[in-house]
This record gives sequence, structure tokens and C-alpha cells, in this order.
Amino acid sequence: MNLLKKRGTIGLALLVALSLIAAACGGEDEEETATTEAAAVTTTAAAPETTAAPADDDMADDDMADDDMADDDMADDDMADDDMMEEDPDGPKRGGDLIFARHRDNTTLDPGAAVETDTIYVLDHIFETLFATSADGASVDPWLASDYEVSDDGKSWTVTLREGVVFSNGQPMTSADVKFSIQRAIDEAAFGFLLSAIESIETPDDMTVVFNTSFPWAPFLADLSVWAAAIMPADYAGMSAEEFFENPIGTGPFLFDEWVPGEYIRLVRNDNYWQEGKPYVDSVTWTQVPDDNTRILQLEGGQAHIAQNVPLNLLDSLNEKEGITATTFPATTVYWVSFNTTIEPFNDRHVRRAIAHAIDQDAISNAALFGHGGPACSVISPAVPFHDPDTPCLESNMDLARAELAQSSVPDGFSAEYLVGDQSPNLPIVEIIQGQLAPLGIDISIRTIDPGQFYSTIFVFDYEIAFTGWTMDIPDPDQKISFMFDPELGGGDSYSTGYNNPEMIELVRAGQTTFADADRAQIYADIQALNAEEVPFIPLVVLDAPFAWSDSVKGLWVNPVGKRHLEDVWLDE
Repeated sequence: MNLLKKRGTIGLALLVALSLIAAACGGEDEEETATTEAAAVTTTAAAPETTAAPADDDMADDDMADDDMADDDMADDDMADDDMMEEDPDGPKRGGDLIFARHRDNTTLDPGAAVETDTIYVLDHIFETLFATSADGASVDPWLASDYEVSDDGKSWTVTLREGVVFSNGQPMTSADVKFSIQRAIDEAAFGFLLSAIESIETPDDMTVVFNTSFPWAPFLADLSVWAAAIMPADYAGMSAEEFFENPIGTGPFLFDEWVPGEYIRLVRNDNYWQEGKPYVDSVTWTQVPDDNTRILQLEGGQAHIAQNVPLNLLDSLNEKEGITATTFPATTVYWVSFNTTIEPFNDRHVRRAIAHAIDQDAISNAALFGHGGPACSVISPAVPFHDPDTPCLESNMDLARAELAQSSVPDGFSAEYLVGDQSPNLPIVEIIQGQLAPLGIDISIRTIDPGQFYSTIFVFDYEIAFTGWTMDIPDPDQKISFMFDPELGGGDSYSTGYNNPEMIELVRAGQTTFADADRAQIYADIQALNAEEVPFIPLVVLDAPFAWSDSVKGLWVNPVGKRHLEDVWLDE
């Protein structure tokens, strides 16, 4: 839902288009409980000055060390973690047409142009990446790669490709395809900035790719797992880009079949898929069903097998219905209050701290989440590596709020607009905050806007306070932390807040170039604590991802960054 970065050209900013919270209003926006929207933001910058190279013992301590990553085999059940998949004594069955009812349609078949999660999660089944987020969301596993090595100076990554992988047209995947795809992503993809640390790509043989980075880059493997780094045939298999993306060719478990915009998109089984025996179903059709109640009725009536964006207040009752499972999967979504710190009075730290003390996250969570999430203290979700559960957040205390406001430039209070998407399910949360700030003499008016215009409005700083958030795309906090806190190199003016703190910027860049997990953990703990003190963002709640599905669906799981490997799903009808 995911953005940030730096190096060379940084195109874009990943942001979260909010979704379902106060389910009494239904679910608005895209995937699950929150998702990503993006708008192009381009900047150029030199490499960070901090370039601490990883020592061998640092890498041995890393969660993504060689011995963890080098499983050549990637047996079928490796990515479909036993603890997260339903098992059936009869085993998976082949056949059937899976229907997935969702809120929004695709916008493109090009992973380089994709920015919305509903689009991304479909393209994940046509195209694949060298590495993929693990089932628990804590690291990456080899996917189209089988192994990797990193040089002692942390600036050269040698990736070995998986044997036996072919594209859906039967063409073997080679290092030439990888070089073409990654270079295309760097040059053209909206999220290509995630890969812009790459200075050059070498292909010493058909099964080896060497990535040389301009400086040590700790999130490198996680960055290679982003959908924009999808592997496709070199030179579009002899076609023009336009021709290629009319009927794209990838290594994924499914092939493109048909797309009727505004209605559905259908993929069919790729018989050349490298995971033997998969996928199990003959096809997957994602239908566009904007209305929450209609999605639920279709699930109950058998017109859909899976429904997403299920209103949180209906999950428990829906789960009690025969033949249906309704629950949430752990997710990386965090919602928060954003301030335009370039204008008065929100450039005043005391004003922001007063508001933080006045907000009661527990009350918001209890009123809006129905037990499917909880109050947030940190801007990093508990489902993301380096979340610090001991972040020293400002307590909800009206006396402390009044004391902070008394030290501010507006001790008697003020009026301000709070920006939120029109008809957003998050509107009740904003209304709760409106009431919580009233005793301070802060008069909040709510400004609603079409959700499709929300982030374009934020990006030009046409707001005072806004309801924003983030869902991760990769298992590394740098994706959002640099976007939020590094106004120069992060690509988004500190998530369009204008927040500029040299101490924070130094921490962000240290987190990017430090390899040892223990050291990175301390750096990100300091980042979370500094935000809690300065509060350019006031964390509100963390969200789980609600889904409901027919009991005929087996093997469904969704990892914390929202990926669902439908090649593992089968129907028992």
C-alpha cells in the first residue's frame, strides 16, 4: 500500500488508499483493510554518505543470511507454509474455476505501470520476481532465484537463477531476461526507484546475474521482491511493449485470458508453470463488485468463492454461517494523522503534541475495529520487521494536552480542516477525533473529497490535517520510513508533510546502509521513538485484513504484505 527512496531517479510515492475500518459504513477503497495508491514523484539525489559495509559475522546474524535463503529446492509446500494452509486428507484436487469478488477492477496488465493493489495482486499471478515475501512476512525467500551471495563490501550481489523455469510461451528464463526486466523497472516503472541503487547488471552466464550497487544497500533483496521487479522475456519476446501487454507473457502460475473492464478479469492455468502440479484450479476470475453487501450475498449464494473488503462488524456473524469462513489475516496496515507542517500552527511541535495527547487510540480502536486490529503507537506495524513494541508514545491525557497547547503559538485553540475521503469507512474515526479535540478549543471541520482525488490533493499540500496510512509491499521498513521522514531522498516530501528533521534523516539513511539486524533494530527503534516525540504522524490503529470464503476453498492464505498465492488454492466442490 506502500514509498520512499533515493539514489538516482526516484519515481513515485507509494501510498495507502484507505479502506474498511468502521464497517458500519461498509468498505470503501481497495484491497482488504487498506491498500496502496501511488502518484508520480520524481527527484534526483546522490547516494547516502553512510556506507558501512557488512562484516561477515553481521551477515551471518541477518534474517536473510545465505543459509536461510539458499534452499535450492523450494518444495511445493515451502511457500504455502503448513501453519497457514488448510490441509485435507485427500490432498489437493485439480480443476474448477475460482471466483474472487473484489471492490475494484484492474487498471493495467503492465507491472511497471501498476500502482493499485487490486491490480498488483492479479499481476502477481502472471509475473513473478526473483525473491518473494515469506509466508510470515518477516523476510524474503528465493523464488525465481535459487541462491545469492553478497560481497564483503555489500555492493555486489550475485544471484543464481532457479533451474527449469520457463515462460508461459515455453521459452526458458535466462539472465538476459532478468537484466532486461530489472533495467526496464529502473528506467520506466512507477516503483522503479526501489531498485535505483543498482549501478550495473552483469550476466556472466545464462543462470547468473550480478547486481552492482552504487553503495551498500541493506534492503536490496526485499526490493527485488517488489512487483515492479517482475521478470518478463527480454525485448518483450520480439514484440512491441504495446503488443506484449495486450497478452503478457510471464513465469507465473496463470495466463491472461480475458478482461472486460469494470466487470471482470480472468486468468487460466499455465501448463508450463515451474512448480510441478500447480496451479490446481483451471482459472481464476476476479470480479468487480463495489458494494459490500452484494459481495457477501454472492458469497452466500455461491456466485463467488472468495470475498474481500468484508465489513469488520460483519465478520463474526458471517463466520457463523454454515459453509463460510470469515476471518482476518495479519497485515501491515497502519493508519495515522498527518500534518502539513509547512503551515501554521502545525509547524509548531507543541500543537502536534497537544493533539497527540488528546487523541484516545483505545477508544477509536474499540469503536471502529470490532476486535480485528488495535490501537497503534508506532508508525511501523507489528507485522513489519523492526517494529518496536516499546515505542514510548505520548499517552492520552487531556491535562498534558492542555499543557502542551499552553506552550504553543495558539494557546487558546484554533480551527482547522481534516481531510478524508468522501463516503470513506474511515470517516467515523475522523468524527471521533473531532470530538476528542473539542475540549482543547480545537474546532475541527471535516473536509471530504473524492477518494480518487485524495492523494493528488495531499501531494500538492492542499490540506491541513489528513487521515492517511500505509500497507507494506516488501518485508523491510525502509520502503515507507524513508518516504515518510527523508524529504530530500525519500521521494515524497516526507509523505507530503514537509517534516524536515536532520536527526531523523540521519537515522533513516543509517537504516538503509547498515546490514546487521541488531544494529538496524536499534536504528528503527530510534526512528519510531523520535516520531512519537515529534509526532509529524500520530499513529491511530493497526489493521488486519478481512476475507470471507466458501468452505469449498482450500489452501487460501494471505501474507502480511497482502500476497495470496492462488497456485496453492484448490476447490473441493
